[in-house]
Amino acid sequence: MPALRTLTTALRRDRRGTTALEYGIIAGGIFLAITVAVGIYADHMQSLYTSVITGVSQLL
Repeated sequence: MPALRTLTTALRRDRRGTTALEYGIIAGGIFLAITVAVGIYADHMQSLYTSVITGVSQLL
């Protein structure tokens, strides 16, 4: 058991890779924000195109 305790203590103190993990979390948040923004934009564009098509079809 002392070896396990030594290992867990060493892992808690090891800060290598922490920056990479933080960058990964930031990149995930940016990806999520872009995905939501594109989804909202797509909904607005669909309603715009529907309005344009309706207007053009009424003219014809």
